[in-house]
Amino acid sequence: MTTKNRTRQRIRTIRNLNDLKVEKARLRGEALRLEEKINGNYKDIVGAFTLRSLIQRLTNELSTTSTVVSAAFSLGKSLISKFKKKKKNKDSRDNPAAPQDDESTVEK
Repeated sequence: MTTKNRTRQRIRTIRNLNDLKVEKARLRGEALRLEEKINGNYKDIVGAFTLRSLIQRLTNELSTTSTVVSAAFSLGKSLISKFKKKKKNKDSRDNPAAPQDDESTVEK
């Protein structure tokens, strides 16, 4: 039901002065609720563009970015070290005369 139809329907139910007063009070209450809602939305919008809010969002973005970059760097580092280790093990199997860095071959 649209607002226009709802208003027409409510107006039809007003039969005397008391009904008019009740409808007037209801409309005032509805208007106050809508004003409060609009005022709250306005305050939220204004608060979103304050310097403090902008700086806070920027620092959150930077910390998230640095976390992602450090995680990617750690993952890359571990993958490269595994690749180098595999390559080293493959080379040592192909050339048994090559010195190994294992602790078992180092004499104490």
